[in-house]
Amino acid sequence: MIIYEECYTKQGTFRFIFDEEGQVIRIILTDKHWFSLIADHTLKRSHNFGKTISRQFKEYLYGDRKQFDIPVVLKGTTFQKKTWKDVQKIPYGETRTYTEVAVSIGNPRAVRAVGNTIATNPLPIFIPCHRVLGKDYNLTGYVGGINMKKWLLEKESI
Repeated sequence: MIIYEECYTKQGTFRFIFDEEGQVIRIILTDKHWFSLIADHTLKRSHNFGKTISRQFKEYLYGDRKQFDIPVVLKGTTFQKKTWKDVQKIPYGETRTYTEVAVSIGNPRAVRAVGNTIATNPLPIFIPCHRVLGKDYNLTGYVGGINMKKWLLEKESI
């Protein structure tokens, strides 16, 4: 069973997946990913878990919130968790390159591994992988698409 809540915005419908304790385990940014995820599952909408997350998410989108105060669960390898935690430290309104993240986690030669880990980020926006840019600070792939990445960076006035 998938416990979820939806947040409707001008950019589309954002969906939050919860565990039984109400901790966010995944954020879905596109309908394509949502429909592939729910294909073989029973759905249960959770307004109880969803009230706080929807409020905070909308506050972020309107520029009134820079950090989230939502319980999350991160599942991954030690390397993935280390990378995601480092990306979480990138301040609102700032960016880093994949190389800078690799150096920051103490593994400067792991640029590709960092990129692959960021691409599998289960909590986009909460773990602000949209703030990680390619070489020379150019826009690179994003789970919600390049247009969404650009929009998020513009929201943060980058």
